[in-house]
Amino acid sequence: VTAAADNDYHAMSSVAENWLFASGKELWFEARFKIAEATVLESTWWFGLTDTLTTGGMQANAAGPLATYDGALIYKTPETALTVEFETSNAGTQVTNATFATSISDTWHRAGFYFDGAATTSYITPYFHDGSSWTVGTRHAITLSGLEEMHAVFGVKAGPTAAAETLQVDYLKIVQLR
Repeated sequence: VTAAADNDYHAMSSVAENWLFASGKELWFEARFKIAEATVLESTWWFGLTDTLTTGGMQANAAGPLATYDGALIYKTPETALTVEFETSNAGTQVTNATFATSISDTWHRAGFYFDGAATTSYITPYFHDGSSWTVGTRHAITLSGLEEMHAVFGVKAGPTAAAETLQVDYLKIVQLR
């Protein structure tokens, strides 16, 4: 639960950077969670892999993920909608799917992505289950050169009316071929 203060957040991460998008190493990431929004539309939540843990991986207000990181994040950031977005990043080069799915407050969701492990340039495909149906987002090409090892992360952030937001996480599942 966040404090009742704008941009207050709680984020969790793995201690070690155990994952790397690499050639020949398919990866599946999935989380099951529920967000009980104190003020509907305003919360920000995120799940994914990142090498950078500054502010839990998200910028203040509705600015979204950090401007530079290595990884992939599925998240809800607009403070005025239930829009689910997906972003991949190799340092300062990001590709974002804005509005690929819709979150429903106080409902169990499943969010994740699949990394295909193709050589040199791979593809990452996001998916989201809103409690009753699946949505698959547009796959993103990501260049493997220069990527760093990543932490598993998830978090929640309060919106502008400063209401306390509650994130419940049932599981995080990350499987990668070795």
